[in-house]
Amino acid sequence: MVAAAAGSLADVFAHLPRSITQRFLGAIAVEQSGWVGPRANSLAAREDTVWPHTPLSDVVRTSVLTAHESANHALALLEADVPPAQVAFYTMARCTLVGASQALWLVNAGEPQLRQARTLTVLRHDHSQRMKFHKSQARSTDPDRAAHAAHIIEFWGARIREIDRALVGLPPVPRQPTTTEMISWAAENEFTAESDAVSTFLATWQISSGYAHALPWPNFVLPGATLIHPDGKGPTPFRIGFHHERAWEELATCVSVLGLSNRAALTHAGYCVE
Repeated sequence: MVAAAAGSLADVFAHLPRSITQRFLGAIAVEQSGWVGPRANSLAAREDTVWPHTPLSDVVRTSVLTAHESANHALALLEADVPPAQVAFYTMARCTLVGASQALWLVNAGEPQLRQARTLTVLRHDHSQRMKFHKSQARSTDPDRAAHAAHIIEFWGARIREIDRALVGLPPVPRQPTTTEMISWAAENEFTAESDAVSTFLATWQISSGYAHALPWPNFVLPGATLIHPDGKGPTPFRIGFHHERAWEELATCVSVLGLSNRAALTHAGYCVE
């Protein structure tokens, strides 16, 4: 009886990352389905008046929903009958971490003015990327496409200038916040230094970011990489296998961060999250 009990417990722990991931993603979907905008008198409702064009709470919620969609794609890859391509899984994991960390970086800034400055800066970066796209289209040899792009460039340029005026008097924030900055901030501020969560979080970010940027080094640090001819001369060839157990643990890490950001965002908007 003792051996059976121990075996059962081991089975539970073996499936813990999978159960955490499935439970968190299901709970987030249910909680987000009740969204009708920030509740009256919530911090988010008061801060939404700062910028008339896009509610700041929508910037946060978009980050959460994008991360949630990416996590669901990563989950589907792990549950498929055929092992996924590592680059596909880790790109989705990276998207989950970026969206979740950005939402935390925005909502848990510590005080309203810094939160407003960070959110407006994220919007400003979004608009500048749109303007950059239309500038490339303005070079088109198609006169209609070029003329349309020129009009849109003026629109986004005016919107960016409005944001710059709104940022006057708010705490200074870099005009182009990086995902690395947000990830590092979330790791250092949302987890206790005594736990191993920070190193686990950062390792997942580094590996997934490497894959997303088509860098080869993640292949050689993950379990599943084995030498084919270790004694041969020249570049050493590796056989790369997908390591499901490690992938489940990493996705559970990403989804745990997403759970924190979802709770923080809904609480900020006046929702009671159990």
